[in-house]
Amino acid sequence: MRKILYAICIIAIVFSMTSCKKEPVQTDVGLQSKTAADSPHWQKIVAKNELKIGVPSTENSFYNELIDAFAKELDIPVTKISADGDFKKLLEDGTIDMYWGLYPKEAPDSFDFTFSTPYVTTTAVLLTLADNTEAADTKNNVIGVVKNSAEALLAAGKYENIKTYDSVKELWTALGYGNVNCIMMNNCDYESSDYFSSDKFRVQDTAMYNLVIAFKDGYTDLAAETDKTLAKIKASGVASEICEKWYGKDLISK
Repeated sequence: MRKILYAICIIAIVFSMTSCKKEPVQTDVGLQSKTAADSPHWQKIVAKNELKIGVPSTENSFYNELIDAFAKELDIPVTKISADGDFKKLLEDGTIDMYWGLYPKEAPDSFDFTFSTPYVTTTAVLLTLADNTEAADTKNNVIGVVKNSAEALLAAGKYENIKTYDSVKELWTALGYGNVNCIMMNNCDYESSDYFSSDKFRVQDTAMYNLVIAFKDGYTDLAAETDKTLAKIKASGVASEICEKWYGKDLISK
């Protein structure tokens, strides 16, 4: 009887030791390796400790101020590189890691890139003289836009005859003198202008669009990391403050 009880005790002890054996725990090194494998493009930026952002101009502007807030939150040195022109080439050859201009997701060549989530949602307006009875989308009409603007990219995909100007002021002058049939600009610029309540102009058309950050096609991990930081400056209210400063209202995409 004692032998039987002794055998039962031995079996119980062995079973208890087996059932208490823990599964291997993934170490921090293992987690880091997985992260590196999942985010190869982001890890390269972390390793070199520099993020290169392409912008239409390095002069003070809405997107440049937003980039400064982004860089402060990111805590990685950011270099702004002027990309006035074909920024796609700069993305392709690695001169810049991302393009942060006034780029609308609805632009005609948007399929060439990977995008961040929208950071601004706003509206473009197509304006013409009040006595202009011609349709805005006829082949004979010339559409004026400010160069490097989101409206310039939108108009290029919709209209055949585009004429660019250096400023909104020049745009209004061109329309007033009949150098163009219509102009396309951001609705905030229109509402804040002296022409908003004028009976000399009328809105021919409107188009809602979303501003996004462009990355080289396939760089989804870099876009995801950027979205995380964007979410933080949106949640803190900093992004909205910057937007209100430049646009007169909060257009930050929630």
